[in-house]
Amino acid sequence: MNIDTARMHPFTLRFADAGLEQAFQDEQARKARKWFRAAALGSAGVILIIWLLLDQLMPQIADVKTRLLIPMLVMLAIMAYGYVRSYTPSFVRIHQGANLSGMFVLAAVIVWMISLLPRSLLDAVIVMVVIHMLNVYGIARLRFPLACYGGWGAAAMYLGYLSYMRMLEGSQLVAHASVLIITNLFGMIAGYLADQSARREFIAVRDQQLAESELRRAHDQVQAQARELADWNRTLEQRVADGVRQIEQMGRLKRFLSPQIADLIVGGTTDDPLKSHRREITVVFLDLRGFTAFIETADPEEVMGVLHEYHGEMGRLIIEHNGTIEHFAGDGIMIFFNDPVAVENPAEQAVRMAIRMQAAFGGLSQGWKKRGYDLHMGIGIAQGYATLGMIGFEGRRDYGAIGPVTNLASRLCGDAKAGQILVAQKVFGFVEDLVTAEPVGELNVKGFHKPVPAFNVTRLK
Repeated sequence: MNIDTARMHPFTLRFADAGLEQAFQDEQARKARKWFRAAALGSAGVILIIWLLLDQLMPQIADVKTRLLIPMLVMLAIMAYGYVRSYTPSFVRIHQGANLSGMFVLAAVIVWMISLLPRSLLDAVIVMVVIHMLNVYGIARLRFPLACYGGWGAAAMYLGYLSYMRMLEGSQLVAHASVLIITNLFGMIAGYLADQSARREFIAVRDQQLAESELRRAHDQVQAQARELADWNRTLEQRVADGVRQIEQMGRLKRFLSPQIADLIVGGTTDDPLKSHRREITVVFLDLRGFTAFIETADPEEVMGVLHEYHGEMGRLIIEHNGTIEHFAGDGIMIFFNDPVAVENPAEQAVRMAIRMQAAFGGLSQGWKKRGYDLHMGIGIAQGYATLGMIGFEGRRDYGAIGPVTNLASRLCGDAKAGQILVAQKVFGFVEDLVTAEPVGELNVKGFHKPVPAFNVTRLK
């Protein structure tokens, strides 16, 4: 606890902090409840017993017994009222005042009863009064400085009353005053020390409670952090497991679908990338020249080896240019651009890819020639609108495009000679400034009523 907060005034002993002082007063009031009730019940019993046995205990004042009835009833009413109020919250505020008032009333009654006794009993009664006042002072445990006010006030009232009644004069008054002053001084010192001890004990208990509370708070915080860490571990394990499953799922999808389609399916970045829709795309067809003759003479293992090299090199370039593989059909490959992932300038991307494919195929072709394989490649490119989506059945589905543009690209590929890249008029219009091309005239393409102008792209400018 803060030292300044727990600091006490050297005379009043009140804490510097108002909240701490109120807490101390509330604690003392709580402890005083049971003693206050016991004192009220005990005092009421003593008064009733004295009243009933007054004739035997003090026959000298038996004739004034009826005059004591009203004071006795008043005292009993006060005690009953205090007993009842001790069960209410207001007792916290009034218990000191009630004790102080009770002390004054009791002192006044005792002084009044002394005035009724013969002078021969006066000295013995004075000693009893002093002792009783000290007992009341100690039992009530009035907090300092109210204890001083109560003790000195009762002593002054007692001496003043006896002097007024001329029951003490001269040396007797001085002697009685000296006794009361000394006893009150001792009582004041005892009250001061008792109050100081009670306050220090209160501070020690409060510090212990605060330490225990802080310890419990720290313990609860550690427990909460441990639970939170355990939750994080569980969620982390779940996230890792989900990530592993997603990677495995991605790997399986990429074996059968293009990377773009697999990414969209796993990532869920679009509402439904596989739903049928219409979009303008650029379609590229690849086909090998001399492949039919090759498979007639080569072993199946040799054919699969050639296709593996061919698909691997072309597939790498397709992915680099953000193309979507529609399907592999032996030596034929269909690719389109601008779906499902939008591509800026799809015609340019397709032509650039085709030029690099022919260059890469040249390296493959030289290697195959050394093994006796005479293979070449033709490419056809067209652009137009198509309907795209999933094609197939529940057990096997592919992502495909349907429309005249796919037929046109396929026909151009079929008409392309070894090493040629034939593009339709629309594609050439998009890349005319980027490439060197030569017109090949109008081609009579199967499935189209009018001849189709075509251009052979040879290289980039």
